[in-house]
This record gives sequence, C-alpha cells and structure tokens, in this order.
Amino acid sequence: MISTSLLLAGSLFGSHFTGPDHFFGVLNANGRSAFITPTGLKFWSFGVCCVDQGTPRDKYDPKNPSYRAWALFDNEREWALDSVTKLRSWGFNTLGGWSDYTALAKLPTEKRMPYTVVLHLGAYYRAPWDDLFSEAAKVEIFKAAKAQIEPIKNDPYLIGYFSDNELGWWDDTVFLNYVQKLPAGSAGRKAAHAMLRRLYGSFENFKKEWITTNTSWENFASEPNLFLRPGSGGIRAINAWMSTIGDYYYRTVNRAIHTYDKRHLLLGDRYQQYYNVALAKSSSKWIDVASTNMGADWTDGSFSHFYLDTLNKITKKPILITEFYMCAMENRSGNKNSSAGFPTVQTQKERATAFGENVRRLGALPYILGAHWFQYTDEPEHGRGDGENFNMGMLDTKGVPYEEITSIAKSVKIPEVLNTPPTSRRQSGLVPSAGFDPLATPSLKGWPRDRSLVLPTSGDAFADMYIIQDKEAVYVSLYAMDYADQSLYQGGVIPESERQHWKLKVGPKVIDVRFGGDKGKGKPLPLTLIGSGIQSVEKPDLKHTIILRVPKSVLRSNSGLLAIESQLSSHSAAEVMRWKANLHLSSPDSRQESRQK
Repeated sequence: MISTSLLLAGSLFGSHFTGPDHFFGVLNANGRSAFITPTGLKFWSFGVCCVDQGTPRDKYDPKNPSYRAWALFDNEREWALDSVTKLRSWGFNTLGGWSDYTALAKLPTEKRMPYTVVLHLGAYYRAPWDDLFSEAAKVEIFKAAKAQIEPIKNDPYLIGYFSDNELGWWDDTVFLNYVQKLPAGSAGRKAAHAMLRRLYGSFENFKKEWITTNTSWENFASEPNLFLRPGSGGIRAINAWMSTIGDYYYRTVNRAIHTYDKRHLLLGDRYQQYYNVALAKSSSKWIDVASTNMGADWTDGSFSHFYLDTLNKITKKPILITEFYMCAMENRSGNKNSSAGFPTVQTQKERATAFGENVRRLGALPYILGAHWFQYTDEPEHGRGDGENFNMGMLDTKGVPYEEITSIAKSVKIPEVLNTPPTSRRQSGLVPSAGFDPLATPSLKGWPRDRSLVLPTSGDAFADMYIIQDKEAVYVSLYAMDYADQSLYQGGVIPESERQHWKLKVGPKVIDVRFGGDKGKGKPLPLTLIGSGIQSVEKPDLKHTIILRVPKSVLRSNSGLLAIESQLSSHSAAEVMRWKANLHLSSPDSRQESRQK
C-alpha cells in the first residue's frame, strides 16, 4: 500500500521542475489510470473541496453561526498556512473545487498544494435551460473562461479545469425545453427541430412516434406541441438530442478553455450523481477526464457498481470523484441535516468509518484518479443561502477538527492502483445467505452487496442486480437509475406500458414487474403479492430499489443449481440491459456431502 504522505513532499515538483511547459497529465497503462505530476510522478488526487475563509466579516450573521477565518487568525496568510498544514497532516494532497486558491497560492513553494478550479462556464448562461446555442451564450462562456483562466494558466500546481458543476442534464425535460419552450426563432429551438428533421425525414414518420396536432414541419416550427406516443420507440429522439446538445456543449467549453490555455487538463463538468448515457458519450472527444459528484449510496460508505463502471465504459475516460460526503446528526455546529437527502448517520464515529470505506472502495477501482471530500468546514448552523444545512466538514464552524474523521483520513493508504495491475471482478456463483429479513430493509442496507452482485452480460448498465437467500426463499433486488418527466406523456401521466420494465426468469418462474415513474413517488409502497407466493417491496427514488421474494417451492431446483435470466428496460425502453447466470443455492462441498449421505 502507498501512503498519501509520499505524494505530499516537496519532491512532488522538486528541483527537477523545468517550467511552465510541464503540467499535470494522465497516464493509462496496464489497466490502471493515474495523474502524472510535472516531474513524472504518479499521483492519486486525495482532496478537500471549499478550503476557504468562510463567511466574510461584513456578511456574518451571529444568528446563523458559520465558519469565519477572521475570528480565528490575524491575517489571510496565517489562515492559509494553518489550513494547508492541517490538510497535509491528515494525508490530503489536493485542494478541491471552490477553494481559495488565490490566498493559498501566496504561500512559499514548499507549502503549496495542487488544486482544481470550477469555471462554471455554462452556468454563466444558465445552461442547459437558457439557449445554449445562442451567440450570447457563446460570448458569455468565452468571456468567463478568459477572466478566470488568464491569471492562473501558467501555474504548475493547477491540475486542471472543471467546465461546470451539476448542470441540469435532465434529458426528457431538456428535450421538451428546446423543442417547444424556447422562443420561436431561437438558435436552440432551430437546432432541436433540425435534429428531428434529420432523424425522421418526413413529418409523417415523426407522427408515427409522437402525438401532435401539428400538420407539417413548418407548422411545428412556429407552434410546436408533442407527446411521446406509447410503444413507439420515439424516445430515441431524446437520446439523439442529448447527444447533439452534449457534443455542442463539450465542444464549446473545450474551445473556450483551449483558447486561453492548451496545457492544462479538462476535467469534465461534475455530474449530479446522474447522467444520460448519450450525453456522457458525447463528451468523450472533448475532455481528458470524466468527473462526477457521488455521495455514498448507502450509509456504510458503499455505492452501486454500475454508476462508475458505465461512466468509464461510455466515455472511455478515467474518472475523478469531485464530491463525496457523509453527515452525522451528532455534530458541534448544530447542523440539522434536514434540507436534502444526503447520506446521514447518527455519530461521528459512524461518519468516519463510512468515509474510510468510501475512499477504500474508490481507490480500488482502476479508472479512478482520485476523490475530493465535500467539504473543509461544516455548513452554517441554520443553512447556507440555499438552505443546505449539513455536517459535511472536517472542521466545525468554530474551526475545531472532528478527530474521528481526520484520524481515519490519516490512516488511509492509497491502494496499489498506482503500481500494480487491476484484479478482475468475479462472480462467486454461490448465492449468499441473508441472516435477516430482506423485505424489511428496502434500502438494501445490510445486504452483502459485493458477494450477491450478479454481473450484467449486455447493455450499458444503469442498474445493479443482487441475489441472496434464506431457508424458504430467494430474494432478487434491483437498484436502478432512471429519470422520467411525466409531462413527456399525454395527460401528464406515464402509461403503465411505458414505465420501467423488469423481466426476470428465476429457474422456471417468469416474473414481469413495472415500476418507477409517478407510481408511489414520494412514499414507500406497501408489500404487494405478485402471485405464486411471490412478494415485492419498493423504495422509490431517482435510483429506485425493488426487492422480489421468490419461494424456493416454486423454483424446483433439487440440484441446488439456479439459472437466472433478466432484462431491464428504462422508461419507454430508452436503454436495455441484460443478465444471465447459473448460480448455486448451496456450496459444492455441501452438495457432495448430501449425495454421500
């Protein structure tokens, strides 16, 4: 194992650094990816976001206490030196997004740390909701790029630029916005309509997949209205549009950044824990690194397999985790952790343990270049400007470190991803035993998800499937990501035939399940009976969980072997993935013993 501290010393750049022609790069070799420092060292970026001085004196509200460096330090330099000293002592080697790199860059060379910058280029024109294709948007993007890049473009400590953060790439809604909500004659609406004409040719072909009162392309251009025709396959138009707008966005920010700096890395746009496959694919030729914010899916610090695996597969780029986090109800800042659905545990000890597990899992993936914790300090007691009020800090609002999590950070060893070949993920073939009531835990918390994962056999994965057992039944669960805008459909309701479709064959039993969309949104669904004693339970969300209980009495598997086949379609069959496996309900040793008896 390699300690992060080995990457913190002055030798990161050292006396061999030869000037501004040498900056950070990316190496992909022997199945592993890594950043490369200006002096050729492999570098796994272990960082913290928002290393800043907190609330300025003139904006401080004593009724909403928050971190403020001016109350703790005599000057900016003291704060900067203290912050870097703390971070290095805890094992971190990078300043993540929104850090005060202007103040931190004034430190002596031996005290400086590599850093990343969020440019917010598309956000200067409310991308993607305002007309991204307009000349005004392009002017604002290039103007913002110039203003932010010019002062730092020769800095060797700069790893690279994020073009944006958490843009609203909500595919169905983005499509509807450009096709019918932008003003007639706008560049964005013209681009969307041109894409539809290329895709369909004649208006009659278009009407086979879309319900509209329009009668021609000309009429559609002036007063468009449309709804997706159920069962038609028209959702391909949405994916085509996401590919179109994605290519335009990534190409535009690439050119804006490269106009002012061709030597630093383009680090993607920090997805919001969701991405459209077509959009993410479109980024590939315009970025050096894909990036995503990603809190743990479960409070033990673990996360789904499909999300990062698929992002790496479709972009063909290594990935930087630009935010990960965990919060605790037990905290010294008075944070209520109530304004959003971020993962939250009870104690600081639990938070620290989950942090360590999160880093361990991320570091084990060969395509991960690093992970940046969000954030340096807790949010204000009663919430920041947007109301977010979470215990996310390494420090509380008084500047006192949480020793539980900083101690874990010190003990983190960067896995041998920097020097050793990756190990392949293998399916054991043995269905693990539950030891608990799986239907009572619809969040999948406590499931042995690493051992119960069934690997997909085809498609760009947007879900994980797990299988476990007890004496009476087999439990098959799905953890699936899908975004659907109900206004895409006539009447504002997703038809039953258009909801996500999970078709599962377990032994001789075939099960069809429709789920997701508006059904049960915002409330847990009750236990339902499907038939033959099969039961299901759901936990609705953007990443939707469904668990099926299949009695062993319907499986007729006397040999202990279980054949399983599965197909999952996202809403309106936009994406399809499949699984196929032969699993064991008992170990080979136990089957041999049974035959001998």
